[in-house]
Amino acid sequence: MHEAALARPGVAARPRASFGLKIILIVMALSLTWDAIGDFVYLVRITLWSGVAQLYAVMNAVSIALMVLTVAGGFLYTMLSTRPISTNQAVANLGFFYLLAIGIASALVHHNHFGRPFIGQLYYWVTMFLSLNIGMGVQWSRAASVRVEKLIARASWMIVAFGAAGYLAIEGFRRIYGAELWAGYPAEQFLLPLAHYGRQRRWKMMMLTFALIVITGKRGPLAGAVVILLFVVSRGRVLLAIVPVVLLAIFVANGAVILHDVVESGWIDPESVVGRPLMKWYLMSENVDIDVTQATAGRNIEIGETMKLMESSTEWVMGRGYGWFFFWPSDPDPYHYVHLSYWNYIVTYGLVGAIPMILLIFTGGFRCWRASLHPAADPLLREIVIFMAGFLTVSLSANLLSIYVVFWILFGIGLQLASATPKERW
Repeated sequence: MHEAALARPGVAARPRASFGLKIILIVMALSLTWDAIGDFVYLVRITLWSGVAQLYAVMNAVSIALMVLTVAGGFLYTMLSTRPISTNQAVANLGFFYLLAIGIASALVHHNHFGRPFIGQLYYWVTMFLSLNIGMGVQWSRAASVRVEKLIARASWMIVAFGAAGYLAIEGFRRIYGAELWAGYPAEQFLLPLAHYGRQRRWKMMMLTFALIVITGKRGPLAGAVVILLFVVSRGRVLLAIVPVVLLAIFVANGAVILHDVVESGWIDPESVVGRPLMKWYLMSENVDIDVTQATAGRNIEIGETMKLMESSTEWVMGRGYGWFFFWPSDPDPYHYVHLSYWNYIVTYGLVGAIPMILLIFTGGFRCWRASLHPAADPLLREIVIFMAGFLTVSLSANLLSIYVVFWILFGIGLQLASATPKERW
């Protein structure tokens, strides 16, 4: 017991955080802080301090430091932890080593060079493997859940605040200097705050966060946000989600007509905060000759170039292995990933690796969802499930599934909570 608690009768000692929990809190805090300030600093650079190259260098240095800390912390924990490995953790680790074997074997078959693409793709594997093991390996308790919930609450407020400030900075810069600036402000970082406020049913903060996602004009995060809203409204129960799903289907079916009426009527200024994303979607729905590359943000080029790598049945079966890359038109630097997370798995590991990996993710997510419906389920588990629903959706159009440590840590924690017996459900 703490000395302070001993000196004050009646005051309970605060449970000490274990070594593994400290790693979780530190890594998640750094990653979520970067989610909050990274894009904001980038926007300041491209608007006010475009000539200060050192700022971008500092951002890259911080990002690299975060990667190193994640890998080093995860490795240190897995080496020092004496807790017996659970069955779920053993199955997950077996699956990851299976992927590693396929990636290396395929790289040898295709004579891939050991360079930046090889290191980058191997780093993705290390990030997923260690982050999941941190989440699954730490001895969990209700006190640990409370600490993580508090961290998410503080990070959610910070992400929303800096996101709003960043967007206001863009608008202020455009209106003061008259610049034709349309910087694609990211929206993926808003999914965790949206899930957090949704689980707490704080409708005002939910609508504010959702509005920030809408005005960015990003379609992938918007789809993820809609899925999160459906989960929140239905409380995670499929039958209760039928009504909002039907309403959503009606809206999507008539979306082009609605956009046409809104834009053509002149109700909204096309240069306003709301008008620009609406005009973006309107032009895409109206113009049959639209530039596909612009409409897909270049994803069509990524798919086309990587499809050229899948030359035979060998590539489709076991992938290209670690070290594959392609060249973007007019860019001499090789690209070793695409923005479609699931397609990344297929190109790297082939169908024999990608299918088990995707099944592992969605089977684990299904278990977490079923457990979250239990009346005694941990509130953190419900929050994780809501976040996962949106995150797995946005991963269809973003390369997040391989690199976002927060997801894999929370996924590991969720699997622990989902496997808890009724007696262990605090």
